[in-house]
Amino acid sequence: MAALPGVYVCEVLEGLGYAANNRQQLDWPGSLTLVRLVLTRASLASSDITWPLVVWKAAALLRAGLRIPAAFSGIDNVDLELVVLEIARLASSEPLPDDFEGASFESVYFASERTLRGAATELCVLFPCWLHANARSRATDSVDGMALAPRVSTALDELLEDTSPTGQIPRTIVGRYLSLLQHCAADWTRQQLTKLLPADPHFESALWVGHLMYDPWCAPAWLPSMRRLFEAEIERLRVEPSERQKSLGRKLLGLYLRGELCGMSDPLLAQFLAKASPQLRLHIIWVLGQDLQLLNPELPEEHFQRGIAYWESRLEVARNAVDAAAFSEELGPIGQWCSSPRLSPDWLITQFAELLRLGIAPTPSYAIFEWLSTVCESRLMSTLSTLELFVSCRAVPIFEFSHAEPALRGIFQCVRASNEPELSSTAHALASILTSRGFTGSLDFDVA
Repeated sequence: MAALPGVYVCEVLEGLGYAANNRQQLDWPGSLTLVRLVLTRASLASSDITWPLVVWKAAALLRAGLRIPAAFSGIDNVDLELVVLEIARLASSEPLPDDFEGASFESVYFASERTLRGAATELCVLFPCWLHANARSRATDSVDGMALAPRVSTALDELLEDTSPTGQIPRTIVGRYLSLLQHCAADWTRQQLTKLLPADPHFESALWVGHLMYDPWCAPAWLPSMRRLFEAEIERLRVEPSERQKSLGRKLLGLYLRGELCGMSDPLLAQFLAKASPQLRLHIIWVLGQDLQLLNPELPEEHFQRGIAYWESRLEVARNAVDAAAFSEELGPIGQWCSSPRLSPDWLITQFAELLRLGIAPTPSYAIFEWLSTVCESRLMSTLSTLELFVSCRAVPIFEFSHAEPALRGIFQCVRASNEPELSSTAHALASILTSRGFTGSLDFDVA
């Protein structure tokens, strides 16, 4: 190792890190030995200017392993802990990067992550959480993760005690892991409240950007302390939705679905929906649709029902609006929900009908027609009634019917097979309306 140039070692570590992040099999005991050798070399005086980057790559490899619960199985936890502590020690003397203070709100996290101080903070978070995930007995499973690694907890505390500009870095990283820490180290997280959210606006903003932009989940326990941050973020909403605004919407939706907000009338959610652009509200509906479509047995029924209530509340707002068409961009794409096995077909058909009565075209219409052809056999009357609304709605372009001609033909064939005169009469009327709108394909439908 002593004879190898840093650039070579850096490439080796980067390759191992790439493999680890892609969940490929690695020799983790050997990888840990390599990281130890890197840290030993880094502790010695060296004129190789690439060596600080080598240490960062070693930390990144260790970080990838700590995200895999079984990665370091069979390795003494103390050995792993000593490596984490050594990286934290080396990071304590790292200066603030020249370009850090000029970084935009959205790029502060990546600027922090690229520093050794940021990597050390991440390891000090992930190691206790890794211990928590690998707890073998019920007695330790309920213990706060930081209590399982007191020395690492102390090292993280020291990083957070930094009141210089470099103190923004550990707070940005911790912000990204707030939801994980709430789960694995709830006691420690509560105790650090004042340290993580000090009066300094720069430190507060650092934690907020990490959580808002890069924490994939919400941290309900922090909501009382963060309400003012949510309120300030809502005030910044603009017409064109940015990724920052979308992240805000996703966080609020997550809190609502978990029951952490006071329903749709919660001031935070109400204020957000009042100021959000149609494009931003559409994004939230899209995210909600993804949640409702998941075949996830862990998705609690109450979360699912709150999602339904969210949609119905937005539909009610459109129903009471002076210009319901203003909600078409937000509510129209409900057709994407047809693939959800958890949603009742009757409920979906009712939503389509409600939108069409408001002059809003559910989209994509051709996909809805195809879905209707698969569920119509046991609900022909409601299917034809909804199809009649589609045909009569001028907001639905005629080419949508052309794209779905096979699906429409299937619906009409079900009508013929039913031998119901009333249904056949309705089908004939629909075919006539389609013809009047210039769709000659409807003439081929045999509904006699």
